[in-house]
Amino acid sequence: MAAFDLISEFALSLDAEDYQSVLSYLADDCVYESPTGVVTGPAAIVDSYKANGDSARSRFDRIEYRHQAIPLGEGWFRITFIDELVSGQRVHLFRCNQRVFVENGQIVRIVHEEIPGQRDRLNAFMRGLD
Repeated sequence: MAAFDLISEFALSLDAEDYQSVLSYLADDCVYESPTGVVTGPAAIVDSYKANGDSARSRFDRIEYRHQAIPLGEGWFRITFIDELVSGQRVHLFRCNQRVFVENGQIVRIVHEEIPGQRDRLNAFMRGLD
């Protein structure tokens, strides 16, 4: 599978919360620099993604996930994840980036990158739900 296709399938699997498929794209020694610290290994990485998804589902009436992926060169790609969060009549779009490195047909590194201002806007949206 071409690297861009792998990244696209990985992102689609995350959007669908298809964690079994997500596992198949991660190298055994994959490292995820998550917002809360470094996570190593496919099972731990998937658990981290799943915990975030479970937490979001407990807070919102509806969530739609989508993404945009672009190649950065030399095996690196950027996935912009776009989460549409719905609570009652209120809707918020949250975006974050993850840089992903592919080697030998598997993802070996994921680096979470906050987009300036996005977390503050999400926190303000969340405060308005109380």
